[in-house]
Amino acid sequence: MKTARPTLLAMALLGTFLLSTQVSAGTLAEAAARTESFLQSNKPVKALNAFEVAQDALWNKIPLVLKAATLVTDIKGFGEYEPKTSPVTSTGEILRIYVEPIGFQQRSQGEFYQIEMNADLEVLNSSGQVLASVENFAAHNRSTRSRVHDYYLNFEVTVPTLKTGHYTLRLKVRDLVSGKSGTSSLAFVIEGAAE
Repeated sequence: MKTARPTLLAMALLGTFLLSTQVSAGTLAEAAARTESFLQSNKPVKALNAFEVAQDALWNKIPLVLKAATLVTDIKGFGEYEPKTSPVTSTGEILRIYVEPIGFQQRSQGEFYQIEMNADLEVLNSSGQVLASVENFAAHNRSTRSRVHDYYLNFEVTVPTLKTGHYTLRLKVRDLVSGKSGTSSLAFVIEGAAE
């Protein structure tokens, strides 16, 4: 029974989240009850499958959120990145962006699940004026045999010619399957540019 405790804790956390966000769905409560029943019957694989049903139902109800959006120097995989230690950059430098989208949906196509996302980018000055804008500057498509929740996006942006100052990269990611979109803003600084 020691191995069941982390799963029960996860279920309790899911229940707390559901209550705090007022997400009400029979599917979520039923899946949690099935999970508990399978745990009590010592059927951990069936319990995990039931829990995944609840996770998928919750995932489909939440908005698209861009979690962990950050400027990075290196990306190795999901959750494996090295944050850029300073927002200072220069014209022509390539900025790398790491993002973990949550709440995206996946299209079922036969035995595969399809993820389809596009991204738009804006550069704003310190007063919020849009200086540059690119729609559909990046597309991310992936087919998997299993539903995916641990997913990351990476983008590379060449810093345009800008004056010395503080700027914002505003990234908008669109989930083409669900129609949801999420936005994140990342600050950067240009120092010592020719005026």
